[in-house]
Amino acid sequence: MMHNIRQYQVPLQKYMAMMDLQERNERLFYKLLIDNVEELLPIVYTPTVGEACPKYGNIFRRPQGLCISLKEKGKILEVLKNWPERSIQVIVSLMGMGIPVGNLALYTALGGVRPSAEYADLLHEFMAAIKQNYGEKVLVQFEDFANHNAFELLEKYGSTHLVFNDDIQVYGNMVVDLITDCLESCAVV
Repeated sequence: MMHNIRQYQVPLQKYMAMMDLQERNERLFYKLLIDNVEELLPIVYTPTVGEACPKYGNIFRRPQGLCISLKEKGKILEVLKNWPERSIQVIVSLMGMGIPVGNLALYTALGGVRPSAEYADLLHEFMAAIKQNYGEKVLVQFEDFANHNAFELLEKYGSTHLVFNDDIQVYGNMVVDLITDCLESCAVV
């Protein structure tokens, strides 16, 4: 199978071949990725995914996630009810399809959602709709928001929804854990 992937000269073509394989045979996709991580990681992740993300709608044939934009404002609950999966427990990567397929950090510039009252209204409608449609126990991960926005979102929705931001909470917890482990294992003289 790697012979087939290597026949492509353009990284985006290799990326598309790998994503096609993932849709057809997920087990083989992961086997190839694990066995050829040095060669394939730059294909399925950075930097190639940066080129793939703006072309997401043209590359993927089977839905791997749901993207909500300003076009859906006022209809978010209806959009969520049309999603075929009913038992949603975790929503990852709120604010863009880039993270599920890679790491594209330019949501505001490329997604067409500008920081404004309209943006805040859209986000509020989304949070209300997911709670109404999926219940109170669905976990929402806020991803790649600017720090000041991330803190505001955690403060605003932290008491009404299960939310976290890995950039702020996970990495911060890791640092505290590392310091604690170090202090516990280091002899103080």
